[in-house]
Amino acid sequence: MPMAPIGLFMINGCVKESGYTIKILHVLIAKNNEIKLHSDDYKDSLKKEITRFKPDFVGFSFRNMLGVVVNPALHHALAERNKNLLAICSVFIEKEYIGYFRSLTAAPFIGGGSAFSIAPKLHMKHLGLDYGFVGEGEESFLELVDHLDSEKPVDGIAGLAYHQNGDVITHENRFIADLSEHPPMDIGEFKRYRRLF
Repeated sequence: MPMAPIGLFMINGCVKESGYTIKILHVLIAKNNEIKLHSDDYKDSLKKEITRFKPDFVGFSFRNMLGVVVNPALHHALAERNKNLLAICSVFIEKEYIGYFRSLTAAPFIGGGSAFSIAPKLHMKHLGLDYGFVGEGEESFLELVDHLDSEKPVDGIAGLAYHQNGDVITHENRFIADLSEHPPMDIGEFKRYRRLF
């Protein structure tokens, strides 16, 4: 089984513990070195889920920076045609999915994950994300959601990336010394992820 999105499941546990309702959708799945959509009719599936759930916030876990890891043939063809770096980055194909999500909800879009942490400004600008987290987000994600819910300023949140005056601002990330002090990872989501493979 490919590496599960452990960070996402950890954040899920923390946010659920605070009383929020979470819905995780696995849109892109790497299997046998190719991108597979959770379903062939992903647009209909996503529309149904977003319409039913009506999210206040939409989070994305970006785990791989280079799309060649996921689908080498596709990205080689795109790179030859476009001759730019974005053609071999995963953000090139993720842009389509983010764009479709945007057409379904006005909720703020929040990014995170290892790939986001490597290139937060690229993800924020190219994908049009509203916010994102560099580094560990177990505490900071919940802090952001609480601030947005109560309409407080977000500019002091550790690890947060956001837009200000046409630029992307990033704050120093928060280091979590002991994850055992936080609610546990959602094992149910982990098992559901395993069944996809």
